[in-house]
Formats: sequence, C-alpha cells, structure tokens
Amino acid sequence: MTTRPPSPRYRVVERGRRLEVIDTRDGEPVRPRAPGGLPISSRNPGGAFARLLSRGERTPDGRYVLRTRGEFDARGPRGIALAEGGARLLALVLGGVAILAAAVLAAFAWLGFGGLVVTGVAIGMAMQHGRPAFTRVLDRLGETI
Repeated sequence: MTTRPPSPRYRVVERGRRLEVIDTRDGEPVRPRAPGGLPISSRNPGGAFARLLSRGERTPDGRYVLRTRGEFDARGPRGIALAEGGARLLALVLGGVAILAAAVLAAFAWLGFGGLVVTGVAIGMAMQHGRPAFTRVLDRLGETI
C-alpha cells in the first residue's frame, strides 16, 4: 500500500458560477459522458431511426437533420433539426402511414381491378388532405434550418 496521494490529473475550477473539471494533461475541460460512454452532445433521442432518416446529417449541436421534399411537405424542401421527441413522433406517424398502405394493398388484393380504383382514390385523398396534415406534423418535429 502506498502512502503517496494520487497524481492531480483533474482539477475543478469555477467559471461563470459553474464548476468545470479540467484535465491537467491537455488543459481542456472534461466533457460529461452519457451512460453509453459517448459524450452527451453525441447522443440523440431518435437513435437509429433518426440516423436512418437523416442519412447521418447533423447540426453543429449534434441533432439529426431531416430533409423534406415538396411532394409531402407544403413548406418543403427544407431541413428540420429534430427536437427531443421529434423522432419518436415521426416514427409513430410513419407507422400509421405504413398501416394505411397495408390496408390499401389488402383492398387491392381483395378487390382485384376494383382495388386499383380504390387505391387511386386513396392516394388522391391522401395527397389532397394528407399533405397539409403531414406539414403540421413536420412543424412539430423541431426547428426549421
């Protein structure tokens, strides 16, 4: 057992009424870490789903960016920096769209050629009424950049 104190690698200083931990090896502040070991700014509540939709594009503060198109977004094309719950809301909406698409395909399979008419009407209604609704949902996902 040693009687020497540990080396003072870290020191705590007060800056602007906040405490910061400084690494004495490089003189830089130590960044807090998330439970997964990544810096907090690298975490994103959207996880893999947001990363997939944004194609890995991020803002300088680490949030994922979703790029929209004019066919689905009345204010598009634009970029949206996803907020805390934005990716979860988007996942719910896209899950509902997938269920609707499955219902349209089932109608097409069940009705045959008549299902083609039903599919055309459903797509027309979705584009007419769904686009403004989807734009409102996109407005709630985060801030436009």
